[in-house]
Amino acid sequence: MLNLTKIIRNGSSGFLLAIWFNKLEGKTIVWSANRNNIAPEGSKVELSIDGRLVLTDPNGQEIWARDTASAGPVYGAMLDTGNFVLATSSSGILWQSFDEPTDKILPGQVLNQRSRFVSSFSRMNASSGRFELFLDGDLALYTIKYPIVYWSTTTGGSGNQVSFNQSGTYLHAANGTLLILISSSNETNSTSSQFFQRAILESDGVFRHYVYPKRSSSGRPMVWSSLHSIPDNICLILPQHLERQGVACGFNSLCSMGTDRRPRWKYPKKLSAYQAVPGVNIRSFSYNELEEATNGFEEQLGTGAFSTGYKAVLNDDNGKIVAVMKLHKTVTEGEQGFLAEVNSIRRTNHKNLVQLLGFSNEGQHRLLVYEHMETGSLADLLFKDSRLS
Repeated sequence: MLNLTKIIRNGSSGFLLAIWFNKLEGKTIVWSANRNNIAPEGSKVELSIDGRLVLTDPNGQEIWARDTASAGPVYGAMLDTGNFVLATSSSGILWQSFDEPTDKILPGQVLNQRSRFVSSFSRMNASSGRFELFLDGDLALYTIKYPIVYWSTTTGGSGNQVSFNQSGTYLHAANGTLLILISSSNETNSTSSQFFQRAILESDGVFRHYVYPKRSSSGRPMVWSSLHSIPDNICLILPQHLERQGVACGFNSLCSMGTDRRPRWKYPKKLSAYQAVPGVNIRSFSYNELEEATNGFEEQLGTGAFSTGYKAVLNDDNGKIVAVMKLHKTVTEGEQGFLAEVNSIRRTNHKNLVQLLGFSNEGQHRLLVYEHMETGSLADLLFKDSRLS
């Protein structure tokens, strides 16, 4: 169904104009219109008689719109395929959500030349993330920031269209010839029509093909199960490609694949001494974790001579809101000096200091994680030039 659905981002609520599986437990979103500009409470979506689909906020300001430029009456329809269309009785389809994928494709959907979609920022944040799937002769996966191809069909530029049906995902040439099978649903050991399916480029940079049984009699658990992952081991593939370009990567020796084929973070043993001090709860974070928690260091709390603070949400800690201080490069004088400073701060108990919850010490990045103050000025306490007494 197409509707506004409530989401939480950085501790604040808002709404996405989205399509999701209506009959499944939970809300598996397959398409959204305003992923980078969430709508406030009281927003509404309307279809005008001349074919303009518009999402507006309570003040009437336009958040998102699609204009079909039709001369006659236009109707909207939610198809069983998960495709929302704007059409006329005479001209057929004028616009469809299948032509503007966000980070997923569904059976019946095709990707034509120059089609692309972008991963979500995290599993809890649907805004645009770090990875992109792009069809330009070859179907390829890119890192957006640099950009670097870390997986490709390597079909010599002859790929023209990607199709996704009940049996799998395929890359075809311009004349319709099958070039490569990208993923298959045959591993279900059942008729593929007995499953809901979707393929998604996830926030970790992996393109996964999922199935969900339509009936419990299928013999498979009633959850989304991954059949294929591309690339198979992101912890191995991505660093190799980035290092060739001289780029540092969060997916490094700290990353390993779990039994569910998802990357897991393991921290160096040298940090363990800072995690097990009696009476002190302190945690070491990866830089990637804090970048995700701050939504790419988006919401600034304050800045000072030595650091800049950002609001962050720890999704693995029941959405706890914290403050992340990113130290300027001129402050840090090597790893040992930074860790000594962390040790000193955590042993300090003073009425004018908010609690230090953790830190990150990865490459050239030095960050401190503090509790967030609901009252008073957090910026004053973290950035004011004051002395302990």
